[in-house]
Amino acid sequence: MIASEDAAFALPEPLVGAAALGGGIFQLCRKLPYAIAMNLLMTCDRLSAVDAYRYGLVNQVAPAGEVLTAAKALAARIMRCAPVAVQATKQMAALALRSAPPDEAAREEVIARTRVMSSEDFKEGMTAFMERRKPVWLGR
Repeated sequence: MIASEDAAFALPEPLVGAAALGGGIFQLCRKLPYAIAMNLLMTCDRLSAVDAYRYGLVNQVAPAGEVLTAAKALAARIMRCAPVAVQATKQMAALALRSAPPDEAAREEVIARTRVMSSEDFKEGMTAFMERRKPVWLGR
């Protein structure tokens, strides 16, 4: 996630008598140190983009007006990778994030490995490596 340097993050619902019950509380407590999350939740204070970066809530802070350029640069770096491999990586990261039981994670990893290694992208990647050229991904 890329944030503009002038961005701020908050869950201000309690200021109007509501609560952030759309998943915001859960996500904030998972992504920030508990004391910081609770301070933000109880006070409805804003978290600056710089602090969001410091706590790992965002992975980059871009100058105001340059967020789209930064996002396109990030997307271009991701697109260097095989789509099938990126999809499998995201799937495994999601399992890790939800603390999947080890047996489930192992089963899913075998499925993902089989899918990736039997993909056309894997074959293209290995061929391109041997031929010392950039791969042309097919997404399958």
